[in-house]
Amino acid sequence: IAQHRPRVELEKVATGETWYGQDALKRNLCDAIEPTDDVLLRYIIDYGYSVHRVTYVPPTTTTSTTPLFGVAGTTSTSTTSNTSPLRRIAIWLVQYVLSNPKVRSLFHECG
Repeated sequence: IAQHRPRVELEKVATGETWYGQDALKRNLCDAIEPTDDVLLRYIIDYGYSVHRVTYVPPTTTTSTTPLFGVAGTTSTSTTSNTSPLRRIAIWLVQYVLSNPKVRSLFHECG
């Protein structure tokens, strides 16, 4: 953290606590707070990323009401109790894209 975020007061944030949203922004733990679709659009438009394919694999179990990493307003779908965090993020992202017509249309336009 000290190498990549020199403005972070490490002794104040390395407490084991977790900060989200404005609290993380105040502590210089993130650069901005943006909707996911804005971030995806920036990567596609500004940085020239291409989306070649988005594949949805239906979960083998029902949707859990357990928040994704404790973020209010999000849910995760777990295929097993030990699903890796990266897989949980990927599942959430695919579900988000499929449920948001504006974002979904961008993926169709790209490929």
